Amino acid sequence: MRSSRLVPWVVGSGAAEVTDVALGTSLADKVTIAQGHFAASEIESACITLNGFISQVSAQRGKKIDPALADLLTADANAIKTAIACGS
Repeated sequence: MRSSRLVPWVVGSGAAEVTDVALGTSLADKVTIAQGHFAASEIESACITLNGFISQVSAQRGKKIDPALADLLTADANAIKTAIACGS
C-alpha cells in the first residue's frame, strides 16, 4: 500500500520563487495535479505530470528560473519520481 505521507512534495514551495507569476502558478498547478494523481493511486499519471514539470523547469532554466533553483526543483521532482516508483 502506498502512502502520501511517504512522498515529500517539496517542489511546490520552490515554484513560488519563480520570477514569472504565470510560470510559478503553472508549476505549482502541476505539483497539485501530480499530488492528486498520487492520492488516487494513479502513479503513471503522477509520473507523466512530474515529467511535464521537469520539462517546463528545464525550458525556463536560466530564463525565468534561476539555474540553481531550477536544479533544486529538478532534483526534488526526480527524488519524488524515485519515491513513487516511476519508470524511466
